[in-house]
Amino acid sequence: MTFNLDSAVGIEISKRRLVLSSVVRGLRGLRVGPNLVVEDFQELDRAELQSRIHDFIGSNGLTTENVVVGLSRDRVAIKQVELPLEVEENLDQVVQFQVNKLEPSEDLKVCFDYLVLDRDEKSKRITLQIILASREAVDEVIALLGDLGLQPSSMRLSSIGLHQLLRFHKDGISEHPSIILRCEEEAIEAILIGGPDKHFSCHQPVSSQENRLELLSSALDNLLSQVDLDGSEQVQEIYLTGSGADEALEPVRERFGSAQLLSDGVSLKFEGAARSSLAVTGCSVGLAASSLTRSPFSKMNLIPPEMRRSRTQLSYVPTVVLAVLLLFLLGLSTSREYLQQTQLLAGISAQRDELRPRVAWVRETREEADQLAELAVEMSTMLSGRQRVLSVLKELTELIPEDAYLQSVRIQMNKVTMTGFSDTAASLIPILQGANCLTNVESKYITRDRRSGKDKFSFEASIEECAPLGQVRNWNADQQAFETKQKGSPDPGRAGCRLRSSIPSVPSVSGPPARNRRSDSLHTAGDSGIPQDAGAGPSLRESSGQSQGNRSGL
Repeated sequence: MTFNLDSAVGIEISKRRLVLSSVVRGLRGLRVGPNLVVEDFQELDRAELQSRIHDFIGSNGLTTENVVVGLSRDRVAIKQVELPLEVEENLDQVVQFQVNKLEPSEDLKVCFDYLVLDRDEKSKRITLQIILASREAVDEVIALLGDLGLQPSSMRLSSIGLHQLLRFHKDGISEHPSIILRCEEEAIEAILIGGPDKHFSCHQPVSSQENRLELLSSALDNLLSQVDLDGSEQVQEIYLTGSGADEALEPVRERFGSAQLLSDGVSLKFEGAARSSLAVTGCSVGLAASSLTRSPFSKMNLIPPEMRRSRTQLSYVPTVVLAVLLLFLLGLSTSREYLQQTQLLAGISAQRDELRPRVAWVRETREEADQLAELAVEMSTMLSGRQRVLSVLKELTELIPEDAYLQSVRIQMNKVTMTGFSDTAASLIPILQGANCLTNVESKYITRDRRSGKDKFSFEASIEECAPLGQVRNWNADQQAFETKQKGSPDPGRAGCRLRSSIPSVPSVSGPPARNRRSDSLHTAGDSGIPQDAGAGPSLRESSGQSQGNRSGL
């Protein structure tokens, strides 16, 4: 099923032939419909001719709302005038004045229309092409069609139909001029197409005694003499049409070198008509197509304004139907896109709901993992601090000599402060300086305690990374270095203080250390995790009966 947006009927009337052709505009462009060719129609009875036309229109489902009729070239005059650009505002009145000058007498009235060929801003000139036909010829054609039950909506030069037909040719209309030769039995018409809006033609009658090829050459010479072509312009192609086109094709090729039949390259779709029929129906097909397309000639009309027929509202029904169809298709496309997006969103929502429990479980697992990681860091820090405290306490236990004991030990961050009593407190500094975990040992004060007769001291040192428990340094070198440094000291008692030459073995890390030292109190604080309260830490005080080996202060 095909949908038609609009249709038109083109009619060409010559001296011997009446041609009707239909063209339909559909969604896919123009289609050439059936045609009717009536030879020697003047000899037929008007009633018979009317019956044939009505049968043709009715049987093919055609309408007569848009009927375009063409006048033969011998009934039309073409004039080209050049006017100042200033008259463009009142161009209709100026053209009417020019036509009045061209009328041969006051009694002979003409119908006319015009076309703007060129508008030159530089030279301030405008070029017009005026097409004229006698009022008598126009009235005669309108009366003939009225007797046949047809009322034309527009009247044009017949050869304009060939101009429009070339628009649908595979070669198209270019800037270079092309020539169409229409070869009929009674006349030859030469048409020059100078672009989409430039149309020139001349008419050459034919007698049976004259050579047709010579007549073609004469028609071409006559046409080119009337048209002012630039020297650089060359004729692109010569096209032949008409009932005698096949016979004249080869002679024209031999004379001019290149020529082709116009019907061979037309790209229109044909339904109910043969392509070869364009040789006879080409003008009427082009006239019908000119009313269905936009072109400079689509508004040309030789019918007087008072006699022109306006198309009824029914003729705009296809346009309204097309608009409604386009709106429906647009709404369908929009609703289809909306439905697709709705289905997509529904699918995404379903997947989201399905994954929501998994996402919640992953979040809970991640939070638990983060909490466990924080707890692990805290435990690692705590264990690291306790390990450092134990390492410091172990080294102090092993390094403090027997004649000294510690009263208190305070560990805070990376500092350790210790107080105690010793026979020679100054000799403890190099011993502590050589400790594995201590560095920068400094004496805060050393005083003589009157009650015990010993030196009361307070030392402060920095804590660095401690070696694993069980690793003990050899302090003999430190003892010898200290004795060498203390030679010549004013205090012979302190200078003669000696360290132990040997240090008992370090107990295993996994077991508790041997308690062979005595201390009044032990305080630790800072990052070790052990409270500062002395009661919180284990007591290192031992009785004489519990100690094994040498007695010591810690």
